[in-house]
Order: sequence, then C-alpha cells, then structure tokens
Amino acid sequence: MSFSFLSRVGEDVLIAVVVVPRAKRSEFMGETPDSRLKIRISSPPVDGKANSILISFLSDSLNIPRRAFRIRSGEKSRKKEIQVTGHTIEDLHLRFLGKV
Repeated sequence: MSFSFLSRVGEDVLIAVVVVPRAKRSEFMGETPDSRLKIRISSPPVDGKANSILISFLSDSLNIPRRAFRIRSGEKSRKKEIQVTGHTIEDLHLRFLGKV
C-alpha cells in the first residue's frame, strides 16, 4: 500500500477519499487507481448524514478525536478531502496499517 491518498497541507494532513454510501457496513476498501482511499459507509447521503458517519468511522478506526477531522472539500460529492489536524503523515501511516 503506497498511502498516496495522504498529503501534507501546512501543519495538517489531507486524506483523499471516495465514499460509497448505503453499504451493509462501514469499512475501508483500499486505494483507488486515482490515489484515493475508498470507504464504504452504511448511511445514505441524506442531509449530511453520510458525512457525519464518515467522520465518526475515521475517528473510531484511527483512534483520533472527531474534532481533529474536517471535510475540506466535497461536502456534497463522493470524492472528498478530509483535513486532519494535530497529526503527521507518519502517524497516520501507522494508524492505517492493517486497516486498509
């Protein structure tokens, strides 16, 4: 796994994701050819609910507080950039190991 879906922006890290809503369960699906992390989310994309579930899933899976995550772009799109504050790329590499 190359983890090319992670990039640094200033002091923060961006996670490039593509979200697949309405899945049976929320789970990581691996890296896409366009260097995004594919994530299945159990919620439908209604009233921002899938975005909320996405942030909760990332928070729980990576053991990082919800407040560290922010959707930087793609609020209403399947392709999103999630900004993570207070962590390094190296830290996120370690947290993603074995999960993706």
